[in-house]
Amino acid sequence: MYALAPGLTPRSVLEKFAAVQMIDVHLPTTDGRELVLTRYTEPEPELSLLLKKLKLELPAQPPPKITASAPAPPTPMFAVGTPITECPPPRSGRAQLRHPAPTSGG
Repeated sequence: MYALAPGLTPRSVLEKFAAVQMIDVHLPTTDGRELVLTRYTEPEPELSLLLKKLKLELPAQPPPKITASAPAPPTPMFAVGTPITECPPPRSGRAQLRHPAPTSGG
């Protein structure tokens, strides 16, 4: 490295490379799918010069990915395996207590 980029320490080279960021851009489509573009930021001119001096190239931007439509949420199941198809019927009145509620001082 010293022969190709004199005056730079390994730490300073890593700091310059740390400026490059990679992000995923998620774009929904009209048919319910999602287009995912994974992109990295373009290097600053100083880093571009360093890449040339070190005889390195950043890889090409990856091709976009498209996901299938989102799967339907799973059907809730009881522990025994019976699907829940509707809400339970409403309760008929308040629960009747056989004993009065405890009171303090009594």
